[in-house]
Amino acid sequence: MSSPTDLIPDLNPKALLLEPRSIFNKCIIGKTAEGAPIYCKHAIIEALIAEHGMKSKEEAQQHLELNILRAIRNQDPKISPMIVEILV
Repeated sequence: MSSPTDLIPDLNPKALLLEPRSIFNKCIIGKTAEGAPIYCKHAIIEALIAEHGMKSKEEAQQHLELNILRAIRNQDPKISPMIVEILV
């Protein structure tokens, strides 16, 4: 099984990646047909708590919605990251 960072070379070179990459690259679970990264929402929330100093899932969720999702919402959809919630 490949790791999330194995997908990086296959991404569109113009694709937008979440920063800092040292935290968010491990949250990549795939890529779109255009080569933009697909991130796991749960992994982003966990990374925000573990490595970005968020104190709770609620705080991390709010940061995701207000800062990350809002920032990518107005970007070119061909190169904009996709964030998906995996339901099990």
